[in-house]
Amino acid sequence: MRLKRKRRDAASLKRCARVAATLVVAGLLSLSFLFFTETGRRVGARIPYFDRLYACLFLHPKVPYADGYGIDISHFQGPVDWARIGQIPYNLTTRRQGRDEATASVSIGFVMVKATEGATHLDATCADNIKAARLAGFLAGAYHVMTTSDPNMQADNFIANSGIVKGDMAPVIDLEESILGGNNTARAQKVLKVLVCRLETHYGTKPIIYCSHNFSATLNFEKAYADYPLWVARYGSDVKPEAADFWQFTDDGRIPGVKGPVDLDAFYCKRFKLSDLVVKK
Repeated sequence: MRLKRKRRDAASLKRCARVAATLVVAGLLSLSFLFFTETGRRVGARIPYFDRLYACLFLHPKVPYADGYGIDISHFQGPVDWARIGQIPYNLTTRRQGRDEATASVSIGFVMVKATEGATHLDATCADNIKAARLAGFLAGAYHVMTTSDPNMQADNFIANSGIVKGDMAPVIDLEESILGGNNTARAQKVLKVLVCRLETHYGTKPIIYCSHNFSATLNFEKAYADYPLWVARYGSDVKPEAADFWQFTDDGRIPGVKGPVDLDAFYCKRFKLSDLVVKK
């Protein structure tokens, strides 16, 4: 009896081992398909956070070929040495006609500073950063992180605290899925409509709408706000989001003057010139 039981136990362990090995092999093959084939990466792009994971594991930030470049910052970056900012260093690459080419540097032309969030929050570094960026010769601007609270109070908060003036970059409305909630799009769209109207009236220019690549599809911005500049965050890909006027291509950029990672952004003047996207009042 004991011998039969031992044999059954041994056979059961072998079956479990075979199943586990099969699952491991299947998992490795699936990961290989997703991460190491072009088709797999296109499939993976539909999975939440896949692009960011791919970038962290396999990519150093690549500077895409574009018409202009910039950074966006907040209090998370801490003190900024504005005298040193001006170029993305040589260890990045640019995409030209589908091929990687080493580049010595790419000049930073604009800087977006976090100003406000919701109806009451103010980024403590906003006033100093936007003045310093302007004095350093950059086209400076400010962005507001939208919430689902009262849109008129949010507009008042940004207008009172952004610090942007005539000639600065158009205001940016930052739509974060983690804040707005992916299932509450109706409320987000109502708030955005009021906020866009208030800021456009006050500053005399169309505000720029920022969101992630996946969230832009959820909220259908390409149709609802087809005439407005769109700023899209998409990491871990060398393919520009088709509708994007601005592309935040990494949140892990490294440049002189900023300690730690910083968002890097590319601008494309297919629909708008950068000089057109400025405060006019």
